[in-house]
Amino acid sequence: MKDLTKYFLDAINSNLYWKHDMFFDAVNLLQLNKYTISFWLNEENWAIINLEDKTIGYMWINYPLLFVLNEYIADILTLLDSSQITIVGIKSLQKKEFKVDYNLLKDYLDYGFDSKCFSIEDLWFYTNSI
Repeated sequence: MKDLTKYFLDAINSNLYWKHDMFFDAVNLLQLNKYTISFWLNEENWAIINLEDKTIGYMWINYPLLFVLNEYIADILTLLDSSQITIVGIKSLQKKEFKVDYNLLKDYLDYGFDSKCFSIEDLWFYTNSI
């Protein structure tokens, strides 16, 4: 299991004006560069990043954290400033290979998913509703 706790804490402690400004700048930049973004303002915690008809990643609205498939990470890193956004490359959106220390993140993540074994898709599904 790959522990994602550090990535969440790095994003949470970044002290950036992310949620109301930089998130939308990142969305616009991705949309200008062949990606489509699925996100419902005031209803979802994560934006889905698609390329053509394929989901390639998820970006957290609350803090600067993005999970993206490894095959697209070079392009995403070119487009987005990785000094401002914690960008994590992953092999699969569906493979249950991740964990977090829920005790450290309970104020930021909804209760209800298996924090000791989940996929990025699980994380999105169980923590997406506002």
